[in-house]
Amino acid sequence: TSQVPFATPSGAGAGAGAGAVGLIKTFVVNMARHGERWLRTRSLLMQLGFQDFQRWDAFDALKADAHEEMQLSLGEFMTGTGSGWSREAVGCAESHFRLFQHIVTGETPWTIILEDDIVLNPNFEISALPEVLTTLPADAHIAYLGFCFPRKMQHSSGWWTLAGACCTHAYMLSQQGAALLLQVVQPLSAPIDEMMRDACNSGMLRCYIVELGPSSSYQDFLHEGIFLQTITKGV
Repeated sequence: TSQVPFATPSGAGAGAGAGAVGLIKTFVVNMARHGERWLRTRSLLMQLGFQDFQRWDAFDALKADAHEEMQLSLGEFMTGTGSGWSREAVGCAESHFRLFQHIVTGETPWTIILEDDIVLNPNFEISALPEVLTTLPADAHIAYLGFCFPRKMQHSSGWWTLAGACCTHAYMLSQQGAALLLQVVQPLSAPIDEMMRDACNSGMLRCYIVELGPSSSYQDFLHEGIFLQTITKGV
């Protein structure tokens, strides 16, 4: 099990106030045939001080029996980015869906989810992360540590509230948030990050993105965050 010795966010469950010491599980979503990405990401996280993190086996949508093995049901049509169902969208959604299921059945109030194509934003000092996490608002379901195209932002004590953001390469998810997302993405009718964005936009989930620092502006991290995505997605 991957656990990082960071402070537990204020929203991390009953009795866990800001600054309470706790352990946050961390999973790296990685496909078995992309072992080099796992090795690179593992090296990065070790350098950043993450401890006992765990690889999460991503769903391979190219497998001949992929459709039969899916647990996530697909809607008749896909809307949003792209046209029609893509193996990329299906594989990403199934991987995160299975991780949501795992989180719900576990005992950890908060989980960090990372994909295997991340790099650290050079504008962020990783040593500041424990303090940042203690300021996460208590009503949070999702806290994006990396993101694309955030909307309707409002600053709030080190975090920005938002109606939604895209991309799934780096985010924190509460156990309650995972339970809500299991309802949101079933059946899948759009890329999973867009369905997550829409759930934030509707107010069903309370979503935040992290502020990089006191000098950061909206434009500074329009497509960024603590962790940046570097590899074009694909299967």
